Order: sequence, then C-alpha cells, then structure tokens
Amino acid sequence: MGEFNLFLSENLTVIVILLIVSLIVGYLFGSIPFAYLYCKAHNVDILKFGSGNPGSTNVGRALGKSHGRLIFVLDILKVVMPVILLRFIFLYFYLKIDFKLYFYFMTTHKNIDGELLSNFISYDQFKFYRDFIAIYTGLGGIIGHNFPIFLNFKGGKGISCTMGAILSFYFVYAILLFLFYKLITKITKYVSVGSLSAVSLFFISSLIFIFTNKTPYHYISGVGYALLLIPGIFAMWFFAVLRHKENLIRLFNGTENKVKE
Repeated sequence: MGEFNLFLSENLTVIVILLIVSLIVGYLFGSIPFAYLYCKAHNVDILKFGSGNPGSTNVGRALGKSHGRLIFVLDILKVVMPVILLRFIFLYFYLKIDFKLYFYFMTTHKNIDGELLSNFISYDQFKFYRDFIAIYTGLGGIIGHNFPIFLNFKGGKGISCTMGAILSFYFVYAILLFLFYKLITKITKYVSVGSLSAVSLFFISSLIFIFTNKTPYHYISGVGYALLLIPGIFAMWFFAVLRHKENLIRLFNGTENKVKE
C-alpha cells in the first residue's frame, strides 16, 4: 500500500464532498433550539428574557443554574452525535473498516506504524478523516447554533457547541480547555472572558501543535494532514469572537454582567 496522498484528485474529491456533508449535517443538528424549546416548556420565552440569547448561560439566569447546565450538555450533544453518526457512516461503510477496529480506534489516539485497519487504509488516513469530520461537523454545528434555521436564524454564541466539537476531536484536550474556562471565569467573574479565553487558547495551541506535529494533531508522516484542519479551527475562533462582540463592548464600558456567587 502506498502512502496516502491528500492531493490526488480522487482524495480531494472525497474531502470536498465530506466537507460539504459535514457542514450541512452539523448545521442541521446545531440548529435544534434546545434552549428555546426547554424554556418554552417552562413558560419562558428565552428570546425575550435577559440578553435574549437562547443559550445555556441565559437559561441559567432564567430558570436556574441546574437548567442551564442541562442545556449546556444538550448543546454539546447536538454536535457530538452527528460527529459520531458521520464517522460511522463514512469510516465503516465507505472505507470498509473492520467493525471492532473501528470502535477501538475511535476511542484511542495511539500512533501505530504501518498498515492498520485493513489492506486499504493507513493510520494517518484514518486519523485524518476522523479529525476532519470532528472539526468540520463541529463547525457546522456552531454555525447552526448561532444562526438556526429552525429559529429564524436567531441563535446563541456557540461556546457549548465548540466544546462539543473539541470533545469529539480529542477528549483530554476538551477537558483541559474546559478547566481553563472555569478558572478564567472564576478569576474574572465574567463568563464571556472565560469563554473567549478558552476558545482563543484552543486556536493558538492548535497552531502550535499542528506546526510542531504534536498530539492531538500528530501524524506519522508529518504536518500535511493537519493543515487542512486550520481553516475550520480558525472559523470556530472567529465565530466565537463575532458572537461575543456585544460582550466585548460591555466589558470595555464596564457594564458586562458578572457571575453571581
């Protein structure tokens, strides 16, 4: 088996199709307005409460912190679930990966030399598609959450969905970034500062890890694979900053809401 080449025409065609499908599926799942539906069931119009943002933070202010945490988890899952679905369909049905090996390598991040999953796929090829689906389905989910088709394009700020994308990509990475978010939020008393700090750290650290070929972006044959992930990672950071524009203005003016103890 020859080395997997991203730039062969047949591979580029697959990647473009996979990109389109990932963004569309992620967007549709991300558009599910859990916060709005949940609050509506509790006789609260979240679009008219507080900041009017249909996200976990505003739900916590409207109904209580436990309700906000539930929405946070649901918004994470609406990214994680389509990632799992697309990975299974593509890797199992399209690449014909052995069923047991599929689940083994979906839950581990080991670098193993040589041919791996079948006679047709290398570890780098498998890891690239696994990572690509997580990043771009996650990006689609973030866009859907921010501009949901089912809620007249009035959505949240996408931080929980960004966490879902990172969680799907690399579990340990997501946990460390979440702890960083909690730390910054506790120190500053601002959820927006914690959120933007964590997303910015994800973007900056990703660039460092990609260009040094380090975990979680390590590929046996070099950095070439991970370079295609950079636009998606940048877009996640960009949308986070864009959706927090008003928060940044309030922070500058000293009128941003602090976390209540």
